[in-house]
Amino acid sequence: MLRLRTSVGRTPERLDLDGNAWVEVRCASLADYHAAVAHGAAVAQAIEEGGLALETLGLALPDSVSGRTAHAAIRDWAFHLEIGAACVVAWGGIGDQEGVALAEPTPETVKLLMADPAVSGRIVRAALRRVHEVFDEGEGSAVSPTGGRGTASPTAAPAATKASPAPSSDGLRTAGDAPSASSRQ
Repeated sequence: MLRLRTSVGRTPERLDLDGNAWVEVRCASLADYHAAVAHGAAVAQAIEEGGLALETLGLALPDSVSGRTAHAAIRDWAFHLEIGAACVVAWGGIGDQEGVALAEPTPETVKLLMADPAVSGRIVRAALRRVHEVFDEGEGSAVSPTGGRGTASPTAAPAATKASPAPSSDGLRTAGDAPSASSRQ
C-alpha cells in the first residue's frame, strides 16, 4: 500500500542554477497549493475575459501557450508562478538587469526569474516534492528485480508425482492408464 509521505524534511532544498546562482525552495503547504490553484484559475479567467493584460503584471506568456489548450496552459503557468513566489525563500548570485545583486527574493522578482521554463520547472518540482513523494509502508515482501515478491521463487514448484491408477477388475491396464502423447516428450 502506498501513502503520501508527510515526513519530508522541513528544510528548504537548495537548487544550483547556472553559474554561481542558487535558490532555496521550501515545500509548499496545502494552503500554498490551494492559493496557487485559485490564483491560476482567476488569472486565466481574467485573461480570457480580457480584463487583465499581462503587461500590468510585468509578464509575458510563454510562446508555447496558444491554441485550444490556452486556458489550461495559462492556468498552469499562473499556478507555477504563484507556487514559486510563495516557496522561494532565499537566493544568491541573482541580480537585476544592471548586474546589481538582489539580496532577498520578492514575489515579483521570483516571477521574473521563473520566466525561464527550465528554472520554473525545477522550482515547482522542489516546492511540490512533498506532494509527489510516496513510499512503501513495508507490508508484504520486498520487490524483486523480476517484479514479483522477493520471497517468491522464480519458477513454479515441481508437480507432485502422479499416483498409480487403480487396477481394473480384470487386472489389465486400461487405455486411460497409458501415457498421453504430451507427457511422453
